[in-house]
Amino acid sequence: MGPIVVVTVIIALVTPLVTGFMAEFQSVKAEIRSSEARVTERIEASEARFTEAMQANEKRFTEALQTSEARFAERMKTNEKRFAEALQANETRFTERMDTSEKRFTEALQATEVRLREEIRTTEARLNKRIDEVRADFKEFRSDFKTEVKEVKAEMKQDKAELKAEIRATGDTLDRVLETLQAAKV
Repeated sequence: MGPIVVVTVIIALVTPLVTGFMAEFQSVKAEIRSSEARVTERIEASEARFTEAMQANEKRFTEALQTSEARFAERMKTNEKRFAEALQANETRFTERMDTSEKRFTEALQATEVRLREEIRTTEARLNKRIDEVRADFKEFRSDFKTEVKEVKAEMKQDKAELKAEIRATGDTLDRVLETLQAAKV
């Protein structure tokens, strides 16, 4: 067999193999394209489902957020209302306490004022009585003093008169002694 026959036989054997391989390759290629189309469809379906799920989740989240915000706003209003009521109650209690304290303070102040006025009147009465007593004592003292001064003046006048008399008597005695001394000197 010649090389041509061998080559022809090999070609004849290889050609169906290559043709089968090519057909198989085309079949695999078609399968790949079909799989690729299915995968693309699945991806697109998954993307659509994912988008729908995302939109649904976003919608649920938005609704939940709005509900939460509404509840929060409602709680805030309730808390604000409670706070305002508590503040008003505290203001009312504080005002009542202030009024009560002011009333008690005014009453205590008035009572103290009355007590002080009574004490002042009592003190003034005692002082006036004491002043009258001191005036009476002073008048008595003045009267006694004047009497004593008169008595002292009278005594001094008498003592002065007696002293003058003694001085005259002493002067007369000295004059006689002087005359006697002069007469004896002669």
